[in-house]
Amino acid sequence: CKKLNIDLIVTPWDEESVKILKKIKIKVFKIASIDANNFHFCDYVSKQKIPTIISSGTCTYDELNITKKIFDRNKCPFMFMHCTSSYPSEEKDKNLNCIPYMREKFKKEIGFSGHGLGMSGSVGAIALGAKVIEKHVTLNRKMSGPDHEASLNYNRFKELVDLGNKVYISLGNTNK
Repeated sequence: CKKLNIDLIVTPWDEESVKILKKIKIKVFKIASIDANNFHFCDYVSKQKIPTIISSGTCTYDELNITKKIFDRNKCPFMFMHCTSSYPSEEKDKNLNCIPYMREKFKKEIGFSGHGLGMSGSVGAIALGAKVIEKHVTLNRKMSGPDHEASLNYNRFKELVDLGNKVYISLGNTNK
């Protein structure tokens, strides 16, 4: 990441991982949706005061509200990511209208974590105002593991970035 001048964002799975990541001066944590309602872990992470991205795929709005209160109480910057925790997710399951709903409900910017095969979810999320997009990338979609099948290869990822940037620019402003 240093060589490429990009931020390293890592999902810690336990308190020991958080300690190690803090020691190497990570700039952003990512909490997986499976831990977004692990309130003890959220409290521990938020006390580190490192900006945190929180996936919401396996949580109810009530659980996310508790997580929000924990991060607010500990004055830790965070962002929720709307996602569907199925791999790969189909367009009919994306429920992108959750993005503006969550933005209004939680008074926070909402990102999107796409677990689909294509680009429609990510591009739609950008059109709905998502400022952060998570998309899995792989060397080979046939590799073993849960994420590869729902990932883009690097050429398709570049296409997504280019298209996403064009959609963002196309949003423009409210001036006529």
